[in-house]
Amino acid sequence: MPSRFQDGPLRGPAEAGEGLDVSDRRVAITCAAALFVATIATALAAADKPPPPGFLVLAAALAILSACAYLRLRVHLSALAGEVHVRVSGIALEGLGGGFALALFLTLVCSGEPSMTVGVIDRLIWFAVCGVIGVLGASAVWALAVWMRRRRST
Repeated sequence: MPSRFQDGPLRGPAEAGEGLDVSDRRVAITCAAALFVATIATALAAADKPPPPGFLVLAAALAILSACAYLRLRVHLSALAGEVHVRVSGIALEGLGGGFALALFLTLVCSGEPSMTVGVIDRLIWFAVCGVIGVLGASAVWALAVWMRRRRST
């Protein structure tokens, strides 16, 4: 019996992000751009005025996360177009992972205020806050994408 991995792993359109029509790509781009604008606006609102030089590191990290959100949206929208059920819990887990990745990156790259000492509890709170924000952001972006897709089809 031949193995299904005989010529390499099978990749369907939902896995490759292929099979999206132009309007689904626009939805993905719009949602990723909205995510970037919303997160930068929130960070600017919370930052000192004028923002410190380290803010550019945060902006770059948020741009990378928005690009990742675009790529994942392409996969999820492709799956949705193929009538595959997309689990919101999976999208929330991806958001949690993105939030944790951002927290880890900023913890390793940005030292923060030199006169402050940061304990383990402080780090755990930081990771929890970034994780919750990631889940909320991923869920909001997915809700926006589904809403835009349904609105387009009516």
